[in-house]
Formats: sequence, structure tokens, C-alpha cells
Amino acid sequence: MPQSIAQPFIIRPDTQLIADHPQLVSLAKQLSIKYVHDHIVSDEHLQQVGALLWQALNIEADLNIAKQVAGTQILPIVIDTNHPALFSLPWECLFHPQDGFLAKHPRYTISRQWRSETQLSDVPKGALQVLLFTSQPDDLDAEKARLDIETEQVKVLEALGNAENEGKVQLTILDDGRFSTLKQTLRTREFHLVFLSGHGMFKAEAFSDDPAEAYFLFEGENGLGEQISGQEIAQLFCGTRVQCVVLSACQSGKMSSDDLNASLTTRLVQNGVPHVIGMRESVSDVAATVFTEYLCRALVNQDALEVAVQQAREKVSDTNIFSLFREVSGKQDESYGQWNLPHLISLQPSRPLIDWDFEPRQHVSEQMLVESLQNIRLPKRFIGRRKELRELGQALFSDKLKQLLITGAGGQGKTALAGQLARKLEQQGYLVLAYSARPEDSDWQQFLFEVQLGLEPRFAEILDKKLILCKNATQQAQLYLQILLQQSQQKLVLFFDNLESVQTEDGVLQDEHLQAWITVAQRLNKPILLLTSRWCLPEWSSPQHHVLARPSYGDFLRYLKALDSERDKNPNDDLRKDMAVKRELYQKIGGNFKGLELYHAAESQAGFDRQAFLDKLVAVQVDLQAFMAVEQVVAYLTVEQRTLLEHLTVYHTPVMDMGVSKISQDLAEPMVLLKRLVALSLVDVARSANGELYQVTPLVGEWLNNRESLPMDLREKAAKHQLWVFENLHKTLSQAIITHEAFVFAQLQEKANQFALDKIVGQLIHIGMYQQVLTEWLPRLRESDKQEIKAEALGYSGLAHDNLGDYDNASNYYEQSLSIRQEIGDRSGEGTTLNNISQIYSAKGDYETALGYLKQSLSIRQEIGDRSGEGTTLNNMSTIAYAKGDYETALGYLKQSLAISNEIGDVINICRTTFNIGHIHLQNEEQQEAVECWVKAYLIANKIGWAELLEALDNLAKQLGGTGLETWEQLAQQLNS
Repeated sequence: MPQSIAQPFIIRPDTQLIADHPQLVSLAKQLSIKYVHDHIVSDEHLQQVGALLWQALNIEADLNIAKQVAGTQILPIVIDTNHPALFSLPWECLFHPQDGFLAKHPRYTISRQWRSETQLSDVPKGALQVLLFTSQPDDLDAEKARLDIETEQVKVLEALGNAENEGKVQLTILDDGRFSTLKQTLRTREFHLVFLSGHGMFKAEAFSDDPAEAYFLFEGENGLGEQISGQEIAQLFCGTRVQCVVLSACQSGKMSSDDLNASLTTRLVQNGVPHVIGMRESVSDVAATVFTEYLCRALVNQDALEVAVQQAREKVSDTNIFSLFREVSGKQDESYGQWNLPHLISLQPSRPLIDWDFEPRQHVSEQMLVESLQNIRLPKRFIGRRKELRELGQALFSDKLKQLLITGAGGQGKTALAGQLARKLEQQGYLVLAYSARPEDSDWQQFLFEVQLGLEPRFAEILDKKLILCKNATQQAQLYLQILLQQSQQKLVLFFDNLESVQTEDGVLQDEHLQAWITVAQRLNKPILLLTSRWCLPEWSSPQHHVLARPSYGDFLRYLKALDSERDKNPNDDLRKDMAVKRELYQKIGGNFKGLELYHAAESQAGFDRQAFLDKLVAVQVDLQAFMAVEQVVAYLTVEQRTLLEHLTVYHTPVMDMGVSKISQDLAEPMVLLKRLVALSLVDVARSANGELYQVTPLVGEWLNNRESLPMDLREKAAKHQLWVFENLHKTLSQAIITHEAFVFAQLQEKANQFALDKIVGQLIHIGMYQQVLTEWLPRLRESDKQEIKAEALGYSGLAHDNLGDYDNASNYYEQSLSIRQEIGDRSGEGTTLNNISQIYSAKGDYETALGYLKQSLSIRQEIGDRSGEGTTLNNMSTIAYAKGDYETALGYLKQSLAISNEIGDVINICRTTFNIGHIHLQNEEQQEAVECWVKAYLIANKIGWAELLEALDNLAKQLGGTGLETWEQLAQQLNS
């Protein structure tokens, strides 16, 4: 039941508050910097700011009176100020001595009021119209920036599902993240609650007089990211009935202490949106999803918006809820410091979203939509394929494409993608007729019968009179299609699925009725033809032919998660928590969703043996391959074609034609042979920035089952090619893992181990994948016979546990690594390990012990004459001083480090140290000095091509309101002029 709410308690902070409490501004700035740099923010940090806010207000007596008047009712607390410096303070951290954080206490709500003369229209009445708009540009960093929008959509569907079925809510989810799409949707549809989910940013130009501005990253017309300003976004909502906008994006609520107009939230509320919810700083993907889910749950319970926000904040602070989301990310501390970031700004805080006093209508459109696809069975959830949905959908919706054939291996989602496109077309008003040619599903006469039943009486009568005059399948198809086009007003879709069931080895259709309908539809050029097959039809080419690539590993994991949720799988089960098992599954079945469904179904049976099943997985695959008639297709190959097919299985992943040539030098015209394999759908082909990529389809590869018999020279050639790709084309973590697997397969174990340590393990730790490192990589590296590798693996094990906060295990591994380093006389490694041990004590706040270890490390560096290491250790000592707030000492250590680096010409440490000195100046509010240091660091990093620091500088410039590295280039020119 909705909560009872008292009259609000209004807080109107005095403008003198800032001047009287300068420390408050400093603490708020420090807190903001922690979020900007992705530091863990604890409740202790928030309490420090919130307690000072409470003391500065001096309102305890007034609040006590308001609490007595409210009794058992919820007491809304409203911050009422339009003073920029006051409005930008983190009021959601407000900390009461007895009640704690007011923004998540069950007896309060906390929001902000925007003073405005805006005249609001009446509160709308009827079903709550909700729009979930998500943006995921194609050029986002796949490992760091990709959002799990599928999980967010599922959580919103689950939260609103019952209310939608009851007719209380109507939910619209858009799979197109373009600004133009949002604009068109808001113009043509009425919504009350709009979620904008994606990446946001706040640019406060520290380097010019340009005003601060907030941006949201939309998908451009080409799929790449497009920054749209808050001012442009706010204009979209003028004249709409939108009552609340929820900005589920980083820094969407970030404000400037000088200009209230800069924030995206304030832009919207100024344009008349009654309520706006934004994120004050950078928010994690998981925190945003949890907040969105529980906000929806509270709203459909008809709770007031400020109550719903309060409840959702409390859920974000619940670590038990977060544990359900950590499976893929591996991050353990995402809930820390996130709960206070959502803030609510209202023109009228007590104004409801809608008037719930109406008679709801039962919602049945989803069930009707499924039935309209006849005997084609579609998945309950659609995972991934966002780019294809957008590009293919745009072509179909705009009439630029009338015929589309989707081909690919079995189980990779052809039917799902085509079905999703069919659903979208149906929502656009098209009549969709669907037919599956799969033997167990096909019944052409039943299909025609269903078509007849769907005709209006006048058209059914025409059909009945003329059908008897048709002498063949072509005339019959002509009659049906003409009538259907009239009834649908030229908006007709023919969705024919699984055509491989009726194709010959050359792709020719053997079903005369299907062939007749397709031929007539092509001739009429009016109906949209949506076809799927494992094999291409004759005379079909791009753009009418779309080859479907395998699902990504991320989509595979999300599909597994969807299957788990349907069966309510225990989170303690091995498959749920063991990333190694999941990757093994993905590798064995090539991301094939059908194979995963088989595994999942078997797993639920009594007496299921996971390992035994995995051992027999190839046999299960044979069943799928028999379904594809692989044996029959391979029988058409020549000896050379078969040889190339077998050689191609040496690669785990798609390769360019260069990679194909590398392992086919003994074959004549390998590219001609390859073309034949592609035509028979034995080899998949996909397009990339570097050209076409080729790979044996997963099921065909399993059927061949000859990888282990491939000669070593062939394996070594493949490994060398993957290394070349890593060093020259794709210096990414994904390609590094591919290269490592190639080394292992070529039985170059020592090279594989060293490559893993040099290129993979450290990077995985850097991006927070600690559990994956500990379970999949380090165990076997720690067993190496080579002591140097073993010591380094032990050190990385300690580092991973250290980052997880497991200090006991971290210490144990560090000590083992230290012992080996000392035993083999690796003084340099000993110094490094002592450095790492110091970090444990630093994390515990024992700075003196940490400093002691660093001094030991420094002594070793000095003893062995490792001046570079000495400079690095001094850098780390400065970090201890910085953590203690002793910026003067920190600066002293950095200056010593810089002097050493200048002496020995250690350009990298000069660059690193100069960069760090800039942050000391920033902390001391010496902005000009900070900028000068960062410009120097940029010039050095740019000269030596240090990608890591250039990336850090690029991010720093954007965080400070610049445009990236070009900002530092411009400043360098200004300083030199």
C-alpha cells in the first residue's frame, strides 16, 4: 500500500553558509574527485560531508518539531534554493546524529525544489505510460564502457510486468538509441515517465571562459557515439506530457557552483518537466540498474515519487542485492558510495506522476504478437544484436530494403533476429505472415488456412471465387498476395524461416509453393520478404543477404543468466559462479545458444554430472550437426576443399584472408577454395574494419573433430599469425587471449606462460577481473617449473587478492613470491614485492608499516643501483603521504623522484611523476601549476607514444571540461607562444 506522507519540512539554506563553512566546499570537491577517478567511496567519506552539512544548517530543533507533527507519517525533507553554490552541494549525504543518512532512512524522503513560475497542466489520468530509452554506441570500449542494457530491460520488465498485464502501466522499450528516434517518439506518443539510460558527461571548461554543459551520448546515424547537449535534450520535452525524466547516466545531475543552467537535470526542470532524477556523479552500471528496478517497483505500488526514490536509494546500498549482479563484472565494491548519487529535483515535490483513479484495461498485446507469428517459436528474450537491429530495421522501415535473407549456423539466432524485426514491423502497422519450413513445423495447407481465416469477409469472398481458377502454385501465390496487399494497405511482411530444410546443396528451393510466393513477392516488389536459412539462396547478395556472426561472449553470458532466472537457479551452483566453466562452454559450442539450452536442460536432471556432460559435449553437438546435414554437405567437397576446411579448424576465432593463406600454402588457389566453403555455409564470413573474417562454423568444426590431430607445424603457423595480429592490428585483451590459446595449442607452453604474464594477467587485474585471474590464469602459472614465472604469478595472485580486500591471502602469496625472489637472488623482484606488501598496510590505514616496507624497497633499489626503481618507490612513498593528507611531504618525494629521473634520463618516470605532481597542485587549488604539469606530461607522453598515460590525460581533459588530447595540444601551443 502507498505510504502516508506528512507536510514537507523545507530547508532554505542561507547564502552565507558557504562563506561560513569553507571546509564544506573543500570536502564536497574532494568527494567529487573520488567519483571522477573511480575511487571507492565509503559511508565514512559520505558521513564526513553529511555531518558537516547538518552542523552548518543548525536545524535540529525545527526538525524535531516537524517529526512530532508528522507522527508515524513519512516526513519529506525538501531543499529549497536556487543559489548555484548551495544547490550543487551533495545534500543527499545529509547525516543526522541519531537517524543517520536522511536520504535512505525509511521515515524521511529528501529531494530538491526548483523555484519557478512555470504553470503546470493537470496531472494526467490513466495507465502510466513508461518509455525506456537506451543508448549503446558501437564505438564504446567493449571491455570497459559497454552497458548491460539487456539486464536493465529485463529488470524493468520484471518490475512493471504484473502492472502492465493488469493495464495499470504501458511500457515501451526502444532498441534504437538515436537522438532522432527519441525526438520522433516523444512527438508521436504520450509518455509520463521517461528513462534515458546510457553514458553522460559534464564538461566544466577549466581552460576557457566557455560555460559548463552536460551531455548525453546517443547513437549517431552511423552507430557511433554522438554527444547531444542538455539544452538540445531539454527542448525535446517542451509541449509533452512527460511528468518525470530519469537520467540513468553518469554525471547527468552534476552541477556547476557558478551556473545552475549547466546541469542536464536543471535544464529539463527549467523546460517544465515536473520531476527530474539525475546522477550527481559517475555511477556504476549495476547501481543504475538496481536503482531503476526498485524505483519502478515502488512506483507501480503507487508510492509517491519521493518515496520511491528513497526506497530505491536504500536498495542501492544493500550489498546483498548487489551480489546478484556481480557475476559478470567481478567487482566486489560497486555498491559503496553509489546510493547517494540519484537526486530528485521537482517543480512541485508533492505532485504525483498520474492520477491512479481509473479503470485499467487488460494488456494482451504481447500474447497477440506471439500468435501472429504462427508456428515460428521465438525466444522469450532477445539478447544483443543491437547494431544489426538498428541498421537492418532502418533499411526495412524506410522501404530501402524489401528483401532480406539472414544466413548463419544453426543456433546462432537467425530466427530470433528475424523475429525481432518482424515484431518491430508489426508495431509499425504491418501485417506479418510467418511460416517455418522445418519439417516438424511445416504444413503449407495449414498456413494457407490461417491466412484465409485472417481475411476480411469481402476479401475472403474474392479469394474463394477466384482460387478455383488458379492452375499452378505461381497463380495461386499471385492471387493471395494481391488480396493480402489490399487488406494490409500495401503493408505486408512474409517471414519464411528455416529454408535450409527445403534447399538442395546449391541452395535451390525444392518447395514449389515457397518458391512461388518468393518469386511473386519479388516481382510485385511490395511485400517485405524476411527469410532465414543456413545456406544462401541463388542470386542473393549484399545488402539483401546478411550473414549472422556468432554471439559475443557477453551475449552468451546474458543468455545463460536469462536461462538461470527462468529456472530460479541457485546462485551457489558451480555454473553460476565458475567463470572458467562458462568460458569452456562458450569455447566448446562457439557461443551457440541451442547448445547452451541443451546443457541447461540436462543440468536440471537428477544425477547430472557436469564434467561428464562436458566430456560428451561433442557427441551432443553431433546431434545438432546431423540436424544441419553437415555430412551431406561435406560430401560435396573436393579433396583440396576438405583439406582447407580441416586446416581452418586450427583457428579458434575468425581470421582475415592473410590468416587463411598462412595455413594453406600447400594448396592451389586457397581463396577460390575458401569461396566454395563459404557458399556451402561450412565457413562463416563477417565484415570488419580490416576486411572480411573467416571461420569454420562451430558445429562443422565439432563434426570434423580433428583439431588434436593437426600437425604441429600448422599449429605454430597459426600461433605466429595470431601474434602478428596482436602486435600489428589488434593490441587488445581479446586478441592477447586468442594468441595465448594459439601458443598453448602449438604446445609452446613456456612462451604461452610468459605471454600470459606480460600481456594478459596484469591487464585483467587492471580492469578489475580479479576472480577470473585467480580461477582461470594464475593457478597453472603458479605451477610453472620456471621459478621466475612462478614468483611473478604468486605476486599477481597477491595483487588480485589485495584488490578484492582479501588481505590475508594477499599477504600469503606476496610472502611466497618474496621468498622465491630472495632464493633466486632476484633483488629487483624483491623490491617490487616489498612495494606490493606495503599496499596491504596502506589499504588498512597502517601507513607507518606501509612506509616501512617502502623504505626497505628503497634501500634495495639504492643498493643494486636501480635508479629507475628508486624513483618509482619514491613515487609510491608520495602516495602514502598523499593518503595521509600530507601534501607537502608527498610533493617532496615526487620532486626527489623527478630529480632521479632527470639524472638518469628515465623519460617514463619523468612523465609519470610530472603527471602526479599536477594532482598535488590541483589538491592545493593551484590550478595553473597543475595545468602546466599536465601539459609537460602530455608533451613527453605524446613524444614517446605512451598510450596508457595519454589515455589518462585524455580522460582527465574530458573530466575537466576539455575535448581530450587536443585540449593539451592547444594549451601547449598557448604556453609556448
